[in-house]
Amino acid sequence: MTWTGGLPLGLFKSVCTFTLTPRGGMTHLRVREEFTGLLLGPMWGSVPDMERSFAAYVSAVKKRAELLGR
Repeated sequence: MTWTGGLPLGLFKSVCTFTLTPRGGMTHLRVREEFTGLLLGPMWGSVPDMERSFAAYVSAVKKRAELLGR
């Protein structure tokens, strides 16, 4: 699944990708966020650090999957 946002004309673009991969009878969830565009430098300071939010999201997905897997 991919979420995309940004400004017109490719001045700033954010792409967040969620990937599920089978690993040893389990499923690995990877979340990756990528930023590009001419205004990336000037806008970088206003981009929030989402690492903590993504970690909480992945943890919640894991808990839900474990509940459903029982």
